[in-house]
Amino acid sequence: MDICTDDSFCFACSPKNECGLHLTFDDEGDVTRTRFVPHERYQGWTGILHGGVVATVLDETMAQWLWRRNITAMTAEMEIRFSKAVPVG
Repeated sequence: MDICTDDSFCFACSPKNECGLHLTFDDEGDVTRTRFVPHERYQGWTGILHGGVVATVLDETMAQWLWRRNITAMTAEMEIRFSKAVPVG
């Protein structure tokens, strides 16, 4: 089985995943960007986006940068130091 098979149900970017983030991406030169207004269903503490969702958005943006350059990869390790909370809404 190909471990990188795409079934179009990605939590981060698929419009088919009703619980997903539905991220879309744009490229400007060598930069890949997404815009995301987090819904409260993704909060950890009241009014604060769950850190795992923040990590997912970062991870998917990095994966999209690779994918758009015909590089198939998956994250092996990721370390994030948060500097402030991300509000929902």
